[in-house]
Amino acid sequence: MKTVSIFSLIALCFSMGHVFAQIPAFSGAQGPGANATGGRGGDVYHVTTLDADKNGAVDGSLQYGINNAPANGRTIVFDVGGTIYLEGLTANDRLRYGKANITIAGQTAPGPGITIAGTGTKWTGDNIILRNITIRPNTNANGTTHDAFDLQLKNSIMDHVTATWYTDEGISSTDAGEMTTIQYAQINEGLNSAGHSYGSIIATEVDDTHLSYNHNLYAHNASRMPRIGSEVSSQHPLTIGANLDFTNNVIYNWSNSKAGYSGTDQPSNTNFINNYYIRGNNAGSTIFSGGDASTPLFTTNIYQSGNKYDSDRDTVRDGVTVGSSAFAGSWKSHSKFAIDGVAEPDSADVALQRVLDYSGANWQNRNPIDERIVNSVRNQTGSVINDLSGATQAAEWNTILAQRTAVSRPAGFDTDGDGMPDEWEVAHDLDPGMDDHNGDFDSDGYLNLEEYLNDIAAWPAPRAITFSAGTNNRYAQITNWDIQWQPSRFDTAVINQGTVTVDAVGQHAGNLLLATNPGDNATLDITAGWIKVEDAPHGLSDGITMIGDNPTAVAEVNLSGGRLSTKALLKGAGGTFNFTGGTLSAEIVGFDLENNGGTIAPGESPGNTHVMGDLTINSGSLQIELGGTGAGEFDQLTIDGMATLGGSLDVLLLDDFQPSLGQFFQFVTASGGIFYEFDSVQLPTLTGGNALRLVYGETIVGLEVVAGLAGDFDNDGDVDGSDFLFWQRTPSVGNLADWQANYGIGSLAASLAVPEPGSFTLFLLLCAGIALNPVRP
Repeated sequence: MKTVSIFSLIALCFSMGHVFAQIPAFSGAQGPGANATGGRGGDVYHVTTLDADKNGAVDGSLQYGINNAPANGRTIVFDVGGTIYLEGLTANDRLRYGKANITIAGQTAPGPGITIAGTGTKWTGDNIILRNITIRPNTNANGTTHDAFDLQLKNSIMDHVTATWYTDEGISSTDAGEMTTIQYAQINEGLNSAGHSYGSIIATEVDDTHLSYNHNLYAHNASRMPRIGSEVSSQHPLTIGANLDFTNNVIYNWSNSKAGYSGTDQPSNTNFINNYYIRGNNAGSTIFSGGDASTPLFTTNIYQSGNKYDSDRDTVRDGVTVGSSAFAGSWKSHSKFAIDGVAEPDSADVALQRVLDYSGANWQNRNPIDERIVNSVRNQTGSVINDLSGATQAAEWNTILAQRTAVSRPAGFDTDGDGMPDEWEVAHDLDPGMDDHNGDFDSDGYLNLEEYLNDIAAWPAPRAITFSAGTNNRYAQITNWDIQWQPSRFDTAVINQGTVTVDAVGQHAGNLLLATNPGDNATLDITAGWIKVEDAPHGLSDGITMIGDNPTAVAEVNLSGGRLSTKALLKGAGGTFNFTGGTLSAEIVGFDLENNGGTIAPGESPGNTHVMGDLTINSGSLQIELGGTGAGEFDQLTIDGMATLGGSLDVLLLDDFQPSLGQFFQFVTASGGIFYEFDSVQLPTLTGGNALRLVYGETIVGLEVVAGLAGDFDNDGDVDGSDFLFWQRTPSVGNLADWQANYGIGSLAASLAVPEPGSFTLFLLLCAGIALNPVRP
């Protein structure tokens, strides 16, 4: 185990406390638990063993990390992946986790992720963020039944978890639970050997609290999807029950007559909104039944809207919207309940796809068990099972047991032990040798470690995210977007009005669209840091930056600092791109590109930039990386029109690559011709006495590896006046006699430059320059 203690800066706490109160736990957090802070501002604990450690005595175990968490907060990351196993022979054998102010980041585990198997779990505590954990209890020799997740959390959120093979409920919220969200979970394939293949009991004793179950998948359970009602009996006349948001869930294949129901005369207030019910092979048909007694107590209060039911079992998702008649039994219709933090719901059809695509632990790298069950919903196959005796499930269980051997992170993954990998820290301008997990590199309220955790656990937003300037004009601030979702690599970000600034590293989009409506006027200023617009494999993501998406709108992107990386940079009739600084990395530029002080770094590193027009480099630089001779191993610039060169050419070698004699790198191709030359050239020194020589042709510019030239002090492949100036500034670079002897050698083929003066004349002029401007000591 490795624990990192951080002395929190009082100034940081005071200056950021107000921001903390307003930002969600992470992008996409919804419901009453959305603003949980978990371990923010506390220390970092590394799980280094898969020992179940029920009593919390083993340093490095998950149990030890929770039991010994400091009061001011802890974030738990995993240096190991695999199965934490404990045989739950009795009710006392379940694992119990009960501290406050904790973030448990299952998304950090390597290999198969983190699974707790053989027993159930009970979670208590206040202000908990729990993500990307899987629980698979299974049956045991004593027949003891276990919930996968028995929750009594307060002010907490559980996101992207998986529960399967439980022998009681999958994920329940009972007793002292309050103000908690369960979202994007999979609650599937409970074992019905004891008749308890159940989804969720939602029966808190905290009167009038708020709970949310949204975007969860329930598949192959007998019933209780959900079972609602306060456990404080309605015999107490002032009891009103909890307020539950049950929205955008997918319920497939239940075996009892009813998917969900309420307890007899147990008070509840529930919104059933835009859920999708699908009848499966076990032929359960009723979606909900109220449990009120015949006397007119009407303690089950329901608001229902937009729910769909696909009952024909034909594998086509063509459910129809159902009304109150689909809710059987005795209950009372009510107006919509106001529940904290609930976002505008998706339609049932959209929710169906989002739940199937993105729910469960580690959705981008789903466990094959979870993927099998999701596919059974897509294909309308599978059934409720009693145990794992079937060939498929038996083999899956054996795999879970085999994963008790841990998969560990490689040495040097996180040098300073602050929870963030070295590679990620370097990309975000952090020092991998200094613990800075409680810093805030982009001043948005999320601390550095949170930024990493949220980055690797991101999933696509339900729609394009539009800048609304709710707090200021910073792209980095989540409260500036119209939904509580900071754009990630999966999302389309839209800026329609005003000026927005990118001024910090770590900014993302899947597409970036400026001015999408007639009459819009939008400006994006990139002044520092970086924004990456990438073509991710999911969501609204094509890697396109569009300046002026609507032909009648006005839009402008000003790149003066930092870095803009995008697959395609395009502009409409009213779009303008001003390039005066910073770095542009694009695979496609769909217009004439003019560089007035920035750096062009083609594509990814290395990559290709295709300019669909002319290229003019008035100032600034072109940066070319060489990492090999094959396609995609060195930077290239392809120009449909003319290339008018100037500025600086800066050539870099990647990963210790050393070009060999005779190799040639054609890095610029311009169909309309090459005009002028670079004003200055910076070439790397090669080994073995070789050198790179710059070659200009009518339509190409390349680098040729030649035998080194004595007197070529600036390593640009020839001996000319610039070498003398270089020597004048740094005499130790070489012998001036070499320059005199080789002046003019290596002149560039097909050069368009104005001929230089003769060597003797130039030498006299330069000597005069020395006399007039002696080198300073």
